[in-house]
Amino acid sequence: MKEALVIGSHSFLYPGSKVGIQFIAEGLSRNGYRVHYLSLPSSPADLFSRTKRRRFNQSWIKRFDTKPQPIAENLYEYVLRTPYPMNNKYWHFYWQIKYFNLLRPRWLLSKIFNLTIHETSPTFIFLQGVRSRCNVLRLSDKPEGFSFHMPASVIALFVKRIRTAAYDEIWSVSEGLTAYIKNINPNVPVVTIRNGVDLSIFNNYQKQPNGEMRAVYVGSIDKWIDLDLLQATAALLPHWRFDLFGPNSTNSNITGSNIYYHGPIAYNNLPNIFNRCSVGLIPYKDISDRMNVVEQPVKFYAYLAAGLGIASTDVGGLKLGMSHWARYGNTPKEYADAIVASAYDAKQRSNNEIRLFLKDYSWDLIINRIMERLHSIERS
Repeated sequence: MKEALVIGSHSFLYPGSKVGIQFIAEGLSRNGYRVHYLSLPSSPADLFSRTKRRRFNQSWIKRFDTKPQPIAENLYEYVLRTPYPMNNKYWHFYWQIKYFNLLRPRWLLSKIFNLTIHETSPTFIFLQGVRSRCNVLRLSDKPEGFSFHMPASVIALFVKRIRTAAYDEIWSVSEGLTAYIKNINPNVPVVTIRNGVDLSIFNNYQKQPNGEMRAVYVGSIDKWIDLDLLQATAALLPHWRFDLFGPNSTNSNITGSNIYYHGPIAYNNLPNIFNRCSVGLIPYKDISDRMNVVEQPVKFYAYLAAGLGIASTDVGGLKLGMSHWARYGNTPKEYADAIVASAYDAKQRSNNEIRLFLKDYSWDLIINRIMERLHSIERS
């Protein structure tokens, strides 16, 4: 059986909506690969964090770095150890890259993988010294857009790997990211393979009649989420209910008499949440160059599959990517109008119209295309 090393940042071990690299890891495990999946590592600093202490226990006490946790057949997750956290608070100098990998387990360097693939995450540093016959970058975001999290030295190394042709092929999730790659290295093989949705979880989906005035947001609550806009908009729509699901990465204080924060939710539970709502929210703000290449967020496909209207801000490439499928607004009044209008839009759309659009974005189809790409790389 072929061996694949897939490096992400999200974990299968915790509740939360899955991201593209996780769907790819699952797809590879169903198509002839034994997949070793590396999620976000753990440092000693996690011991002092209430939210990260469980991860410290998994990595340092239970040693998930050498004793992987089975996720599915042929898919195993590892939680590696690092001497310090992977963020700007602890990481300021280029020389720290050398010591980041001091605690890597032996198995990672002793294997020769048939395939390595990683996303836009600083966890790609684990690849240093790893041997692989095929190397793929799945560019899911612009690395410079994460300068508020990712150390500058790591961003520079990321870009250097693209410039020096460290990859057999690069898969970008948007046309903007494809252009970004070509600007760095016009000779690197790059194809656009967008995100998608697991349509199978919506097979028996039925909308509930009591979701007329309910809006939902699913995803990380991070620096690019405009909570001020969301809270001001909710105040203009007092008869609406706003439900937010996802990790609160910024520990922001979410207020509003009609706003309810629930924490992370498992991806397979999305239909149970969406069937009580009428509108899906994408309240992004343009805090960095990252938004210029964000065109169709993962939640966009899930909202559509559930028959929700979509209310988005008009920043970066969102309007280019989602076009008529969403309504847009950047001020509280505009965003409130977009929510009401998108709820009306959802009632007018037929299921056939939605399914016709989404058929090209099912993860089953995307995984088939990925396998074709890998077979093409192997033959070249």
